[in-house]
Amino acid sequence: SELAGFYPRLMAKSDTGKIGLINLGNTSYVNSILQALFMASDFRHCVLRLTENNSQPLMTKLQWLFGFLEHSQRPAISPENFLSASWTPWFSPGTQQDCSEYLKYLLDRLHEEEKTGTRICQKLKQSSSPSPPEEPPAPSSTSVEKMFGGKIVTRICCLCCLNVSSREEAFTDLSLAFPPPGSEGSRSVLDLVNYFLSPEKLTAENRYYCESCASLQDAEKVVELSQGPCYLILTLLRFSFDLRTMRRRKILDDVSIPLLLRLPLAGGRGQAYDLCSVVVHSGVSSESGHYYCYAREGAARPAASLGTADRPEPENQWYLFNDTRVSFSSFESVSNVTSFFPKDTAYVLFYRQRPREGPEAELGSSRVRTEP
Repeated sequence: SELAGFYPRLMAKSDTGKIGLINLGNTSYVNSILQALFMASDFRHCVLRLTENNSQPLMTKLQWLFGFLEHSQRPAISPENFLSASWTPWFSPGTQQDCSEYLKYLLDRLHEEEKTGTRICQKLKQSSSPSPPEEPPAPSSTSVEKMFGGKIVTRICCLCCLNVSSREEAFTDLSLAFPPPGSEGSRSVLDLVNYFLSPEKLTAENRYYCESCASLQDAEKVVELSQGPCYLILTLLRFSFDLRTMRRRKILDDVSIPLLLRLPLAGGRGQAYDLCSVVVHSGVSSESGHYYCYAREGAARPAASLGTADRPEPENQWYLFNDTRVSFSSFESVSNVTSFFPKDTAYVLFYRQRPREGPEAELGSSRVRTEP
């Protein structure tokens, strides 16, 4: 067309081979999350391989969107269909929203949809079968559970009778709080993980109701990760409610992000994780500002299997997804984003579990603790 001659850069796919997403009016929070999910290659392949299923309308729309992001020849596509299908009911249209809240809601919806769809299919099979109904099979895990599901154990010890209550729960992301101001200077993601895992005293108005004592007692709460997910999603809790101004304020502290995270698991075990994407929030309020995403395909392979050529392997090539604009980037840019732009801070991180192999299986077995 004539337009293609005038606007070759606009009409052609980006030289990165990646496709952007059109901003539909303060929707960078959606675009950055969708690009991070698309670049989580195991999840993407899982979504693209699913057979189209009428009982999973949202997953089918995600499949279409991923298909376009993989095969379209346009520089950017509109996520309008998916956005309307995945709309978070309590969000106001046309305003910037919290990308972490959107991600939680989206994964929850996809999980519930697949679970319900599976249950309906099983009931239909049983009702159409003339023979007596068989024992229903154990529910298989959903795509979201397989890719993002981990397990966490919470133990509470009553400091009066020393009785311990324990419960295990599933999680799809960990929300990491910042230690109180003045506790230490520079901090890393591992410091925040260790702070999350450090014992917490339950006293005063937080006292614990002990069944054995049949009363409120001082107690100690300990959290352990019993099973690490395939993809570990970490949200840095940068927005805290300020009672003085009655508004959510943003913690602008720079947090160093390791390429390799050694996640402490229960029983002194450890699991190695490779960083695969970082969603950055730019601005000082969760209700405003802008989101963009750094991501790379999959994760780094062990050095021995890397090619000898100077050019980076595709798995180590970082990209910057900023709505319609996609450009080549580097881990150096990811690491330095806050030092260059003080209001641009890492907010949601995706890590991919490194397969256990040989001596690598012992990575991270030492449990590092920092005092809260």
